[in-house]
Amino acid sequence: MGAKLSSAKSHSRRTSSTKSKTDSVSSNTAYNVPMLFPKQKTYDRGDSDYWYPIDDDEIDRLVGLHFAVKTLFGGNIPYHEQLLSQYPSNKGAKVLDLGCGPGTWVMELATEYPSSEFVGIDICDVFPTNIRPPNATFQLGNVTHKLPFEDNTFDFIQLRLFIISIQRDQWTKVMAEVIRVLKPGGFIQCIEPTIMTQGTPLVRQVADIFRDMITSQGQEPSIADKLDEYLAESGFRVLHDETKSVFLGRPGGVNDEFIWVLRSMLQSGEAFFLDRMGMNSEDYPAFVDSFCEQLHFPHEETEWSFVYVLGQKPPIL
Repeated sequence: MGAKLSSAKSHSRRTSSTKSKTDSVSSNTAYNVPMLFPKQKTYDRGDSDYWYPIDDDEIDRLVGLHFAVKTLFGGNIPYHEQLLSQYPSNKGAKVLDLGCGPGTWVMELATEYPSSEFVGIDICDVFPTNIRPPNATFQLGNVTHKLPFEDNTFDFIQLRLFIISIQRDQWTKVMAEVIRVLKPGGFIQCIEPTIMTQGTPLVRQVADIFRDMITSQGQEPSIADKLDEYLAESGFRVLHDETKSVFLGRPGGVNDEFIWVLRSMLQSGEAFFLDRMGMNSEDYPAFVDSFCEQLHFPHEETEWSFVYVLGQKPPIL
């Protein structure tokens, strides 16, 4: 893997508009988190800063978001997934998924690359139990703490969808831990969403509320646009940096999956949005329906972008 990726072109941000067959995809008050969702039955999240409820609905949303992002970028390891197959059958690569959630990414790759070893780590135990490839393991852990691994352990690490999980002032610490447990010449891939800035007034209002919520939690709503900076400042070589966008008003394709994800986010965040929108709970389902309907409006098209960055820990020469 190292030899192939280290020969990649020098870093530059690219914005893609890769269309599918259906032309649907183009590539100051701090809130108390437990009070945001007082009626939700949730899994134990430990001392994590993840402020959405971790319940069965959230697990379903994370699985749906995984498949939507995978489709958008064309694979689980965009542009480089084939490199895992180049490891010798008696060795393979050692891969870590930070914040693995229900483990969908780990399970898929472990099945596809049986000679490699995959480890998933997350703040709460929502890991698969009934079916698990022998080369996939899961354990509890918090990426903002010291990772439970020795230096120079992994060939490839994923850090994905942490926009509502990591404090603004913790990103440098997190990157330092990643580079510590990554082997020289190893790789990190990061994928983060932006906050929507286009669409109808209602869509933009919801996006502004979500941005304010992230900021109020001490997190970074613009982390997607700063990933390359954090990686470079932490000692990584940035090999690939690309933005892909979904235009939600176009029919079919992966758009419906992203709209379902947004609907699920609004439904789980009802308590917070009720307060900020100044409405009662009886009106909330109609509000969610209206929001999702307006995502389809072609004349006020909603664009949602995701940023992918690939970095490499400098090899030992």
